[in-house]
Amino acid sequence: MMRARTGADFGAWVVAAASTIGLVVCTFNFLDPGSGIAGSAGALLAIVATALILAGGLVLALVRSAPRWLRASLDALLLPDVIGTAFAAYMLEAPLVVAAMAVALVGLLVHIFGGDRARTASIPGATA
Repeated sequence: MMRARTGADFGAWVVAAASTIGLVVCTFNFLDPGSGIAGSAGALLAIVATALILAGGLVLALVRSAPRWLRASLDALLLPDVIGTAFAAYMLEAPLVVAAMAVALVGLLVHIFGGDRARTASIPGATA
């Protein structure tokens, strides 16, 4: 029996979408000679980090049969990755990437704390 995870799935999709935007902006900044961070190691690190966030978000959104330990591990690994990437983007003066990571953080928090399990857990006698 599959449990409905509507809010959690939505949050995972938000993480994937925001990291896709961040990945595109980071790649553009890395390749654009006028960006000021073109070819820098920090911009390359931001590209790798946003690609990892995208991969994790897609796994959370698409692989419903993933074991609970894998989903919890991805949640625990994505949280510092999103925060660290936002900080790196701030230091690289890439405000669009900071904004994308802020949206990804909100999506990750919705994924972690959202869904039917959070609503029904607070109602005495409710069953999911």
